[in-house]
Amino acid sequence: MQFFPSKLEKEESNVTEEMRRKLDFLKTCETGNVADAYVRLGLVQALPAYTVDSAQCRPLRMEDVFVGPAVPVQFTPSLPGQAGTGMFEVLAQAEAGSVILMAGIQQRCYMGDVLAQYAARQGIAAIAADGFVRDSKGCMAAGIPIFSRGGTTTAKGKGLYTITAVNEPITFCNIQIYPGDIIMGDCDGIIRIPQSLFDDVYRELLQVMECEAEYARVLQTEGDDLLLRLKAVSAKSH
Repeated sequence: MQFFPSKLEKEESNVTEEMRRKLDFLKTCETGNVADAYVRLGLVQALPAYTVDSAQCRPLRMEDVFVGPAVPVQFTPSLPGQAGTGMFEVLAQAEAGSVILMAGIQQRCYMGDVLAQYAARQGIAAIAADGFVRDSKGCMAAGIPIFSRGGTTTAKGKGLYTITAVNEPITFCNIQIYPGDIIMGDCDGIIRIPQSLFDDVYRELLQVMECEAEYARVLQTEGDDLLLRLKAVSAKSH
């Protein structure tokens, strides 16, 4: 089954060189910095629609971070005798640098270490599961960021679930994910940047990071007016 345009059908990668540069910049930031950019845009009340905290989805390794375009994958428990597509087919077709987000079977196991190793070989940026993973030690050794609700000893395998949609909108940890959304994750959780907001968020994020650098400079100085200088930076930050 073909989930994505073939290489012959695509004139070029979905990610331009300019976008790669911007994504590389995002990798130097934290999810909280992106949240601050949303605040600067006047979207503080809307933040729950864009964010997933670490209580819902956290990395297997605290130091893992990722940024990339979303490939949503919808799972459904299998019906008797139902055959379905597996994740190997999805990963074989997904573009390198993609972030795979899996949803639909929250109380079951989505993947183990073999899938993580294959994803790493395919150049996938990260995998996030709205549910559980197994073989966590092997998943960590694969070297690809894996985010989930936690580890499990439950079984996974054929006959338990099937994939019913790929590269279509899904509900992931109570937020909507659309194909091509820019997804960023770190130890605090995951944040979504819709394509329609990306340029605005990126512009404000540049200002946020300038303020972060200014905070660092101020905190290295002495003087009785330290608090006043910190408050002055804070006023510019938000």
